[in-house]
Amino acid sequence: MVRRRWQVAACLGIYILASVVMGREVLAHLGDSIANDAGDPILTTTILHWVATHLPYTDAWYQFPIFYPSRDTLTFSEHLLGVSVVAAPIEWVTGSPVIAYNLTLIASFALSAAAMFAFGQTPRFPAAMLATCVPCDSGSRCDWRSISVAGTRAVFAPLMAAFMCACVNSEP
Repeated sequence: MVRRRWQVAACLGIYILASVVMGREVLAHLGDSIANDAGDPILTTTILHWVATHLPYTDAWYQFPIFYPSRDTLTFSEHLLGVSVVAAPIEWVTGSPVIAYNLTLIASFALSAAAMFAFGQTPRFPAAMLATCVPCDSGSRCDWRSISVAGTRAVFAPLMAAFMCACVNSEP
């Protein structure tokens, strides 16, 4: 078990390094430009800022300032509450929603890879590392111009699957 934790930690370290190398353009302009384009990332950044500055599931939280004069407009979009677990603390520390978005985007690659590695049931370290690379070699572009935070929420899927497997395999 201790060996497996070290392997997950090594995987996380390797993917943090890879994410930093891949995201060097984003890191060079961390607070003055947003990764990808000016469409969905701006909306995502705004939603993440709203979630970071309002208490979830309160009346004020649902009153996202879109589609005036409608009420409860956050229900018309994604609330990104799961992603805000990573983004909100970054915004609280830096005070910048753009920096929070950009760092969350970079962090999501490393977190997704480490989660998939942890979920993998193969005892072979190189095979599990290779399996985490498959989504970036599926024929689609894997660069900063085609990926947004909303599309990288895959980090939660392997974690939920691992949790369900642990629950099924545990003794009552």
